[in-house]
Amino acid sequence: MNMPASLLRYLCFTAIAGLLGCTTLSKVGYDRPANVESSDSADVTFVSGAITGDQFVGVIYPIPIPIPRPAPASAMFNVDDQRVFIASLIDELNRLKILNARDALDTDRRKADMSIRVTFLHTHVRDTPVDTYTLNVDLQMCARDRCTSERYDVNFSEGETTSSHLSITFVGAKERVAKKLLAKIIPGIENFVSQP
Repeated sequence: MNMPASLLRYLCFTAIAGLLGCTTLSKVGYDRPANVESSDSADVTFVSGAITGDQFVGVIYPIPIPIPRPAPASAMFNVDDQRVFIASLIDELNRLKILNARDALDTDRRKADMSIRVTFLHTHVRDTPVDTYTLNVDLQMCARDRCTSERYDVNFSEGETTSSHLSITFVGAKERVAKKLLAKIIPGIENFVSQP
């Protein structure tokens, strides 16, 4: 039986991703300069929402036969990944001097000038070379007498080439989608901080 090249690449991608295993997200960074600096302090919290995944396709060798199976928990953009993302956000806000940010669970300090809440409304993983991860996130910021809320929808496929879809593991896809989310959230925070 002759298999189309694209299907064969997809099956190989799935098999390799399964063999390498899926791990928790590593910390990610923001690769642009800051547009604003502030000495204000900020407490950062996060809320986790729905975490879902499509049915995955496993492959049995030596004959590549697709076998449907539930999405493994480690492949999802789960609560542990979300915590790592929040730690990355705090690190980058401090490194860039946008805010003196800290985890809101750190109760040993004075009340912060500003509060930031990141709500992962929905994270979804799909076992395909395209649209692997989708994150729907709400960013709420409050300082003194003003508050604002922004919604961000981030997809792994944004700005990716077809070849990058076929050559990346789920771990790499998690890191890329997290960097894309960071690249949207930080400018939103900068905009809020820059307002009087």
